[in-house]
Amino acid sequence: MVTTIPKDSLTREKRMSVVLRNAPRYRRARKKLKSAMLDELRAVLHYNRKYLALLLRSSGRSVFTHRDVRFLADPRV
Repeated sequence: MVTTIPKDSLTREKRMSVVLRNAPRYRRARKKLKSAMLDELRAVLHYNRKYLALLLRSSGRSVFTHRDVRFLADPRV
């Protein structure tokens, strides 16, 4: 098992906390480990792989708009 997943039932908030917990490791990982993480999270969270990859890439990152407005990408919101 590559990812960190709690044992209790997963509500939407808990699913997003799992995504937030695994996001830094996903961003640092190589392609083989990323694929394994996506497979495990897909089986547990029942999300599409592309959606999971988007969440893992963007969660917790600062995003700047064209008008210099900065916001933090948070999947829990």
